[in-house]
Amino acid sequence: MSKQKDFFDQAISPIVNEVLEGYNCTIFAYGQTGTGKTYTMEGGGKKAKNGEFSSDADVILRVVRQIFEVLEAQNAEYSMKFTFLELYNEEITDQLAFEECVKNSDDKFKKPIALMEDGKGGVS
Repeated sequence: MSKQKDFFDQAISPIVNEVLEGYNCTIFAYGQTGTGKTYTMEGGGKKAKNGEFSSDADVILRVVRQIFEVLEAQNAEYSMKFTFLELYNEEITDQLAFEECVKNSDDKFKKPIALMEDGKGGVS
C-alpha cells in the first residue's frame, strides 16, 4: 500500500463521504515550499495501468474517482461542481482550467483567476 493511498483513505475519503451527504467541504494543503503539497494533491505524474491507480496517484484524482464510483453504484442522478484551486505567491490558479493559460513557476499551464473586491471589502 502506498503512502498516497494511506493518506487518502485516512484523511480525505471521510471528507468525500461528507460531500456525498450534501455538505460543502474543503481539502486544504498548507506548508513550506518543498514539503510535498503539490505531490500530494497532484501526484508524481506516473500513468495508471488497466484503470488502476499508480502508487503515487494524487488526491484530486482519487477524490473525483471516489465520487463517481459511489454515485454510479447508487444509480443516482446528480449534478456536480468541482473547484480545484492553487494559491501560490499571491496568485490563484484554477487547477482544472487549461484554456487561455499562462505558464506558472511549476512549468505547468494553468489559468489565473482574477479576484474582485466589492465596496464592503468582500472578495469574490
